[in-house]
Amino acid sequence: MTFNKFFTHFMLLVLLSSSLIARADTTTDSERIFDWAESTYPELFGPAAETMTLAPWYFRYYENTGIYIAINYEDEDVYVLGGFWGDGLRVGSMEEVMIMAGMHEEEEENIIPTLRQSVYKSGSSAYIYGYDNAIEHIVISGAPEDTDTSRWAMLHDGSAYRLYFFKKDSNDTLYQFGYNPATASYEYGYNSIATVKITNAPADADASSFAMLHDGQTYRLYLRSKANPEHIHQFAYRSDKQTYEYGYNNAIPVLELKKSPQDTDHSRWAMVHDGDAYRYYAFQVDSDDDIYQFAYNSSTQDYEYGYNSIADLSIEDMPDSADSESFAMLHDGSKYRLYFLDFTK
Repeated sequence: MTFNKFFTHFMLLVLLSSSLIARADTTTDSERIFDWAESTYPELFGPAAETMTLAPWYFRYYENTGIYIAINYEDEDVYVLGGFWGDGLRVGSMEEVMIMAGMHEEEEENIIPTLRQSVYKSGSSAYIYGYDNAIEHIVISGAPEDTDTSRWAMLHDGSAYRLYFFKKDSNDTLYQFGYNPATASYEYGYNSIATVKITNAPADADASSFAMLHDGQTYRLYLRSKANPEHIHQFAYRSDKQTYEYGYNNAIPVLELKKSPQDTDHSRWAMVHDGDAYRYYAFQVDSDDDIYQFAYNSSTQDYEYGYNSIADLSIEDMPDSADSESFAMLHDGSKYRLYFLDFTK
């Protein structure tokens, strides 16, 4: 490798931000940086050398090239000297070097989305964005840093609109948000139990997505079966323990979907109780605006496609920035509402 190429490679480091990286364990990370330099540029930093200490420095000396690589453990900066560099050159901070070397991965920014709202137009088969004075763009505020925005659901319980997200890396912890009309936003913990647990879930329960509803008496939560997405595990809210418990309060443990169209995308689904009927919705495969509707048939204890329902529904005028990878629905006593998340800043 030529000096110019090596020098240019290192100088790029000074342009990198170190704000995303926590303060290093200086001793351990110094060793990692030295080892990386030796393995990446053996013609400069080789053969492998031992680390020496002379306050305030950790350093290695390479007799064959007359080059030192050194770290000042007070300011945590990396230097090279000798050889091409004569009296020395500051390469960058330890954090900058570790980013370039791939020792740190930049933290993925967790963007808290907003909600895009559409409303069902009575007498039609369409949910229309912003219809009937619906708030088109709703803010979500106060979300914990480890909120998993890929797994969410909504419901209306007769008095409040509620929004739920899973906690990241958890299959049994939900964060609850309540709609605050004073701020026109969903606020974490507003008039809500901020954190709710799911208990006794069977091993077959798939927590990659979920649905919720309130039927006038009971809060209910649903997880699909891993083996068969047309089998749905049912949980009911247990107020004395503040948990959603599998099969609690005589909830039917497993519900089945019947007569599903072959192109039903059960990975994108939602559930509603509208005061009269329990309803299940799923997207058509490869569609961003076509939804299939099912309703619960009490005589068979199954959800049947098109039963007492408009079988095929559409979504109209939803902004392109809305994310159709998942959706949520609720019925607030007067209107059916459908929501997408929008991750646009």
